Amino acid sequence: MPASRPELAPWYALLSLEGEALLRAAYPYLLGREIDPEGLAHHLQRLRAGEDKLELLAGLRDSAEGRAHGAPVAGLRGACLRWRCRQLPLLGSLLRRCPNAQRQQRDAARHLALHERLEAHIQRQEQHYRVLSAEQQVLAARQATPDPALAELRERLRLAENLNQELRARLTALENAPRSAAPQTAVAPAIQAPATDAAAVPASNLPSGTVPDSFYLAFEDRFRGSAETINARLSYYLPTIAANPALAQGLPLVDIGCGRGEWLALLPPAVQRLGIDLNATNVELCRARGLPAEHTDAIAWLAAQPGGSIGAVSAFHVIEHLGFERLNQLLDVCLHALAPGGLILFETPNPENIVTSANYFWTDPTHIHPLPPAFTEFLVQFKGYAQVEIHKINAVEPEHRLHEDSEVARHCDRWFYGPQDYAVIARRP
Repeated sequence: MPASRPELAPWYALLSLEGEALLRAAYPYLLGREIDPEGLAHHLQRLRAGEDKLELLAGLRDSAEGRAHGAPVAGLRGACLRWRCRQLPLLGSLLRRCPNAQRQQRDAARHLALHERLEAHIQRQEQHYRVLSAEQQVLAARQATPDPALAELRERLRLAENLNQELRARLTALENAPRSAAPQTAVAPAIQAPATDAAAVPASNLPSGTVPDSFYLAFEDRFRGSAETINARLSYYLPTIAANPALAQGLPLVDIGCGRGEWLALLPPAVQRLGIDLNATNVELCRARGLPAEHTDAIAWLAAQPGGSIGAVSAFHVIEHLGFERLNQLLDVCLHALAPGGLILFETPNPENIVTSANYFWTDPTHIHPLPPAFTEFLVQFKGYAQVEIHKINAVEPEHRLHEDSEVARHCDRWFYGPQDYAVIARRP
């Protein structure tokens, strides 16, 4: 059933439209029906070839279907007459060769006021329209063509899900098998492999082999956040690294608990670096990315280094895994290994945020206890470090806070929505 004629402005309002929009509005008005795909493609090709819109509308109105529909088109008769003349071989050829006469006929057919108002706009938009039309064709072709890369990615994800259980079983078997000592990676002449016998290495309560590597990998995948979030948070420390004179002299930065190497990869290219981790799989992942890393106990490793040979020691979310004695040992061996002006940078959850200390902190079963910032600052000062700074970072996003100006809201924002982490930064005198 033909579509009913829409309530439109006079027909010349169609001249403000372009391309497909023009044709989809003209067909219901002039022919009383929606345009079919074949007609749309045919008339779009005519418009893109430069045919005048007025004559195209006149041709539709003057067709048998248009005359039967009988839409009111006062003022279009001149264009209809010109369209008919252009269909005649000889006269049409003359009209095409006489642009001035054609322009006069078009002016006579149109309402003068409408022509003056729209002509400038049409001329400005014509070139832009052709560019957009070509871009639309490209986009339409892309949308109609399935992306083989996306289909391949989906298939790979499906296969990965199917193999997940088998891979976990194999990983567990590898973890339980005896490991040979991993080769040392040369980073800088100042870094040496520990010469101590394996039996002399003290036991560590860093995240150790008693917790399967596969568990910690899966745990970090679930809770550590996206790579973009991690890099944004770690970038906060880059100015501190850039301003450190010990690192500028070429001494290396050692990252304890390096994980998959996000911090190592983010460091400036000029900074020498080495990651240390008790998770062998993390060490292998770092090496696969071209990042130097060692599978060893960090405290024993630092104790074996020459005094003053390290530029900086960083540890992100490590010290909360240590008991008090091991934290003391870590601060002692760092002070021994650091060059004058070298720094420590330890980040840990902030228990001043009640939600962090009461909930998020205990998500990790290998955490021992929260470390209040005041205690950590005092301990680092007591161990002989200078220029001790506490940086409270990673506050809860503002949209989650209380949006009111009251003493209660300020207290709630401080204790529930304040910084979720803090870092202690200090230097060897």
